[in-house]
Amino acid sequence: MAQFLLSLNTIFEMDGEKDSIEMTCPAQYSYSENEAKIIYDEYGEDGVPTHTVITASGDTVEVNRSGAVQLNLLLREGMAGSDRYELGENMILIDYFADRVSCSLSENGGTVNLSYRIDLGGAVSKNTIIMSVKETCE
Repeated sequence: MAQFLLSLNTIFEMDGEKDSIEMTCPAQYSYSENEAKIIYDEYGEDGVPTHTVITASGDTVEVNRSGAVQLNLLLREGMAGSDRYELGENMILIDYFADRVSCSLSENGGTVNLSYRIDLGGAVSKNTIIMSVKETCE
């Protein structure tokens, strides 16, 4: 079975401030002509995992996060949505709008680029996610 490596760069912009998080981790990856799926776990400072499943199908990308952070985004360019964003003991309702959704995936991996805005109760965060999944050599 092939092993895959995910490189992820997330850029956050809010109130003129910009921050980013970069990480590389092992990932599960599956591809068919109908959809591609990237599955990975990330761990916070407290060691509690967040399990993330990215499903790309046509012009739509679904982001499902569970565990320490719970969130479900359905992103299609120009589409808006709402969801609950759960951060441990805190939960807020968010509205989001997808500015750009771009995927270039094949059976060997590829890239996903997402740009979307999240309204966190009046404070708007612009998020850009650039991910690359590649088969590793063993």
